[in-house]
Amino acid sequence: MINERVDLMKQKIGEDISSFSVSPFAKWMGGKLLAVEEGLVEIEITVREDMCNPLMILHGGVAAAIMDELMGWSAYTLNRAHKYTTINLNVEFLSVVKIGEKIICSTSLS
Repeated sequence: MINERVDLMKQKIGEDISSFSVSPFAKWMGGKLLAVEEGLVEIEITVREDMCNPLMILHGGVAAAIMDELMGWSAYTLNRAHKYTTINLNVEFLSVVKIGEKIICSTSLS
């Protein structure tokens, strides 16, 4: 069975997310789409100053929002008729990310 959503997103691999996403948050977030499969999305984001807290490291709320956004994208790739929304999100922060550093964000739904 052909998954038109995945096929459409695969055409955008390598492009800046802000050029094709319909999500206002994703347009602000930016980044580059690296990979798409059914239930999987991977992006690369360069941390900007407007993503940081006063310590000039990636704001925890922004990190959580990026995770939430990508989970929505992954759900979209499942090609289901109904919509999804997050009902619970738990995050453990293990390290800091500084301005200019790149992060790879990936999701996988099984």
